[in-house]
Order: sequence, then C-alpha cells, then structure tokens
Amino acid sequence: MSESWVSCAWCDKRFLRENGEIRRSERLGRDHFCCMSHAKLAHSKRKPEIEKVCPYCDSTFVTRTNKSEKTFCSPSCASAGSMTTERRAAQRKAGKSHVDNLDVAKSLRSRERWKYEEVRTALQIARRDFQFEYRIGDHIFDLALLDSRVLVEFDGPYHSSRSQRIIDQQKDEIARANGFRITRVQTDKKTIISFGVADIPG
Repeated sequence: MSESWVSCAWCDKRFLRENGEIRRSERLGRDHFCCMSHAKLAHSKRKPEIEKVCPYCDSTFVTRTNKSEKTFCSPSCASAGSMTTERRAAQRKAGKSHVDNLDVAKSLRSRERWKYEEVRTALQIARRDFQFEYRIGDHIFDLALLDSRVLVEFDGPYHSSRSQRIIDQQKDEIARANGFRITRVQTDKKTIISFGVADIPG
C-alpha cells in the first residue's frame, strides 16, 4: 500500500501516512497528526474555555467545554466535595456510636486525641464542669462547658469551605436555641492554638 508525506497539524512534523488514510481524513475534514497525544491536544484547544466556580472552596478556575470538563478546581476539592449525603450520614452515625469513649483520655481515638488532651488538663485544674463530644439532637459539639452554658468548637482548615460554613451556621443556631453560647477556636493539625485556662469562657 502506497504512502505519502504529510505534516502534523499540531507540531508540523513530517511523517508518512497511507494514501487511503489521507483520502479518508480529507473526505471527513480531519487534520493529520503524528501521534494520538497531539490529536488530543489539538482537539482540546478547539473547545472554548469557560470560567467556573468550585462548589467546594468557591474559588474561580478555567476549564474547557469537553467531556473531561472539570467540576472542581483541584483533586483535593474533588475528593472533599464529592462526598455523598449517604456517606456523610454513615460517618456521623459511626462517630455517634463511639461518642461515650471520647471523654476518657486513654480511649480517645488517635486522630482526635490532639484536639482534647491539652484542654482537658486546663479544665480539670480549673475544676470546670465539662463534657467532650456533647450532643444536641443530631449535632455533636466538640466541648460543652456545662457550668457556663458555653459550647466550644475546634475548627480545622476544612471549616473554610462553603459546605462546612453552612453546617457550622446551623450548629450555631441550634446551640443558641438551646440556651448555649458558642465559641469557635481555630486549630491546626497538631495543637489547639491559644486556648488555655485564660481563654476558657467563664
């Protein structure tokens, strides 16, 4: 079968192609490409760019209107934002089933231990009436200071997302409706920031 030289529409590289394939591409109005990756690049560039808002972090990003059009701005937002209602409900149910264990230092789950250990000692020294993982209805609050009717929430970085802000607002309203004040403390992965005896609400 005879071949002829053609130029890649993406990189201008000259390559041999069968004459039958050349005629078929010309009949269908298709360009010639030296490899599949260049064909995909050229195809994606033909699609217009659009600006979208990430449904998880509210940041603006640019994508193209093709089959692989992005919904989230990054893989991390896609992972966090694509959690289904059923999965979230299952996680909450699992957490509630172990809620009684969280008030005992030795039985705190390792991933939650850092959140409470530093505060527990300060509360015990101050002789406060407190309870970790305090439940009101379907919501669980990180710390309840029962003697002063104050609920404390330790907010990690994920609390900045739009979906989490909505949940936090609902919890704040439930706390106030049940006669509690709400205090939110910004935290990092290892320690509770600036929250000691002097910061415990009276």
